[in-house]
Amino acid sequence: MSEINGFFMTRSNATWNISRQIASLSSRFEDQQHSHQTLLDSVSSFEDKLKHLNHSIQKVDGLVSSKRGVIDYSLYDAIAQTFCTSASDVPAFVFAVRRNCVGVTPTCKDICAGLQSEMLSDVNNSRRRSWLNLGVFNNRAEDSLRFDCFDAIQVVKQRTRLQDNPGHNQPDERKLGLKTYRYYHGGCTWKPNHCGPNYCCCRAR
Repeated sequence: MSEINGFFMTRSNATWNISRQIASLSSRFEDQQHSHQTLLDSVSSFEDKLKHLNHSIQKVDGLVSSKRGVIDYSLYDAIAQTFCTSASDVPAFVFAVRRNCVGVTPTCKDICAGLQSEMLSDVNNSRRRSWLNLGVFNNRAEDSLRFDCFDAIQVVKQRTRLQDNPGHNQPDERKLGLKTYRYYHGGCTWKPNHCGPNYCCCRAR
C-alpha cells in the first residue's frame, strides 16, 4: 500500500513540475510575443515615417526638376519692370504691361490708354501713402494726371539658363544668356496683330 501511495505521490510531483514548467514556458512565450509585437509596431512606425520622408523628397525633387534649366516667367516681368522704370525720363508711376506677341493684339499705345482707369485706381491707392509723404504731386488734381505709353521692349524667352553664380567666380563666362530688344517710343505704335514688343511701358505722371 505504501508503495502505491509513493507511486502516486511521485507522479503528482512530476505532474506539478511539468505544469509549472509549462506555465513558465507559456509566460516566456507571451513575453516574446509581446516583444515581437512591440518590434513589429516599431518597424511599422519606422516604415510610415520613411514613406513620408520619401514623399517629401519626391516633392522637393519635383520642384527642383521643374526649375532646372527653366527660367521662371516672373523673371521676365521683373526684367521688363526694371527696364521701363529706368527708361522713364520724368518722375512717374511706371507699369510694365504684358502684350501678346501672337494673334489679335492692340498697340502698346492702345493698351496703356485702355488701362487708364486701372492705373488711376492703383495710383490713388498708394498716392496718399507715398506721394503726399514725399511732397510729390501734392497740389495735383487726380484728373490732371497724364497717362501714356513711352517705350516698349521685347524680352526674348526660352533662352539658355546659365549656371547660378552666388560667389565671386563666374561660371558660364563668355556665354550668351538673356536677351532683350528695345523699341523706344516707336514701340508704342508698333502695328497691331503683329509680334513685336511683348511688354509695354505705361506710366502715370
